[in-house]
Amino acid sequence: MKRKIVSFCFGILLLMNTSYAENIGIEEDVRAYLISDYDTGHILKEYNSDEIVEIASITKLMTYLVTMDEIEKGRISLRDRVIMDEESIVVGGSTLKINLYESFTVDELLDMALIVSANNGTHRLARHVAGTEENFVQMMNKKASEIGLKSATFYNSTGLPIRGMEDQNRMRVTDILNMSKYIIDKYPEVLERTSKPFLLDSEGEIVKNTNPTLGVITG
Repeated sequence: MKRKIVSFCFGILLLMNTSYAENIGIEEDVRAYLISDYDTGHILKEYNSDEIVEIASITKLMTYLVTMDEIEKGRISLRDRVIMDEESIVVGGSTLKINLYESFTVDELLDMALIVSANNGTHRLARHVAGTEENFVQMMNKKASEIGLKSATFYNSTGLPIRGMEDQNRMRVTDILNMSKYIIDKYPEVLERTSKPFLLDSEGEIVKNTNPTLGVITG
């Protein structure tokens, strides 16, 4: 049951244009959704699942995957300390209050990305992994191709809309589900990481997990 719910959270809710809808029958509130049984792969319900859609912060799942692969290869470590600089501090959208020149571990930056969808922490993580975000995006697209995400295209590590560009990070909902399952199979610790209810920002303020279903669905 837990994995079925995780598929629900990864594959559907992050595409919602409004707050969490308790019942399926949410077609007016979303671009697309897909619910499948994790263990059998059986599709339980779907809506526009083959439409290519902008994926926004679902992007951070691929950022997580690329980072974890680099850790597995021994090129970086969860214990690496990374200093926040101006290039990442000024990244907009969903952010966490972070001080200039404050240092964080890679582990903490992953929490920022997956728990509170912090674009500033995600951007700094990508640059630590690959030197530049542009290099990291190349790694994201290469990984997408390697695991068979034929509809996936990435332009940045965060999912932020790119000013002046029509194209944004995107893929089909079916590929979102495939990516999510791949990540859970390879790095099951992601379930524990994403279930944390909150983080503390640099001022000690509580920032709640951005997953609106956390604590709502149990089983």
